[in-house]
Amino acid sequence: MRWLQQAWQAAQSLRGQGVDVRAVTAWALLGSYNWDSLVTRETGYYEPGAFDVRGPVPRPTALAALIRDLAAGRTPAHPVLDGPGWWQRPERLIYPPVRILAPAA
Repeated sequence: MRWLQQAWQAAQSLRGQGVDVRAVTAWALLGSYNWDSLVTRETGYYEPGAFDVRGPVPRPTALAALIRDLAAGRTPAHPVLDGPGWWQRPERLIYPPVRILAPAA
């Protein structure tokens, strides 16, 4: 949800600057298998997308509600959107970032 909201906000900002942005894709609409291993091995782990397809009928998730709100021009109000995504948190890294210094002139 955080990723989609950020992508949407970036697209809106770029459109405001005159960039011809025509769409933002909601990935993965029906969910993904083995994404927890970056599809490097068969784990059998399923992560729902906008719809959870594990039951007999696809069930809309919170992501589907977010997509609906964004498409309708409404400001999303889900509490998870208040915090940073995992890709923005310092603890996402096992090792501290390496600072590369520019060569002396």
